[in-house]
Amino acid sequence: MKLGIIYSDRRGKFVAKGFEEYCDVVEIDLSDFEIHGWQRRISALVSFRPDKKLWKNDFYRNPVAVLFRKRWGEKQMKKVSEKVDAVLQFGLMNIYDYSLLGQPKVFYYVDGAYDPNNPYWYSPRFGKWFSGMQRMAYADARCIFTFSKWAQKQHVSQLGISEAKVINVGWGPCLHVGKTRRKHQFNDPPHFLFIGRNSPTKGFDVLAAAFAKVHELYSDVILHCVGIGDGEYSDRATDGIDFHGYCTGKKLEKIIRESDVFILPSLYDRASHSTVEAICHGLVPIVTDTCGASEPVFSGQCGIVVQPGDPDSLADAMVSLVEDQTKLLEFSDKAFEEAQRNWTWKVVCKRMIKHMELAL
Repeated sequence: MKLGIIYSDRRGKFVAKGFEEYCDVVEIDLSDFEIHGWQRRISALVSFRPDKKLWKNDFYRNPVAVLFRKRWGEKQMKKVSEKVDAVLQFGLMNIYDYSLLGQPKVFYYVDGAYDPNNPYWYSPRFGKWFSGMQRMAYADARCIFTFSKWAQKQHVSQLGISEAKVINVGWGPCLHVGKTRRKHQFNDPPHFLFIGRNSPTKGFDVLAAAFAKVHELYSDVILHCVGIGDGEYSDRATDGIDFHGYCTGKKLEKIIRESDVFILPSLYDRASHSTVEAICHGLVPIVTDTCGASEPVFSGQCGIVVQPGDPDSLADAMVSLVEDQTKLLEFSDKAFEEAQRNWTWKVVCKRMIKHMELAL
């Protein structure tokens, strides 16, 4: 089978790599899309809000910007000389003319549908329109693959799609991780790690409050923070927090390998690649029970799940791992084993290829 994979961000490259063992892959990389000139002015006009709140996200997600992305994407698809048997589109920000790639069967791979109950949705003004676009795409698709059981149920209950058409396959890491784990010896006390941007959805304020409580008990405890610079929290209590700013590649992997416990305190998170990257290195996860983000932890019974927005429960979970190295080791072993068993792209893509071949 020859499979065309359409993606618009770097995560798609990892998905494409995962399929290479099972079929011939043709990558259609649309991640370079930008809006310029008169198109930019029109999109800005459609996106305009007096308070400018979330303006940038509206700018790229409004119907006009989606149309521009569609036209640009189809120009890139026309440059692909090969015809394919099937198309897997990673994410659903656009619908394209897939006949440009032959007469392929169409599949989508998504972390969730438009969620009207999500208070953090980037473009609420365009939600109804966006949901309609997704419904139209799904009607013609052979199958919809989801990151999580939560997303699978969401598509069935919210969009009314047949259960047989929506299949949960999980998701994988967006770092180059192998089958070797991090060092087995833990720091004493353990080093905690947060990876995420300075966004309300990621819950760093909750983590900062929880860590302050832990730091009062154990003054030598350390929290590594990747994705946020120290200037963003210079006016707050940050004792023991090491801000690394934005990191990628080997620098990020080094920080992960030197840490012991990964914390995802999200208030709303459909699925976190960082959690999977952490357990692939044997870090113990503490995550919040939001959407599908906690599924790797529940699946492997390899960490602690707390409720979103609760700094006291989060602090208690952190203290429990500081005070019990035996539990830390047990969770670490389970985390690494769970990652290898269920949360690598090789495993995830094998699940998808099985259903694709049946559909063909």
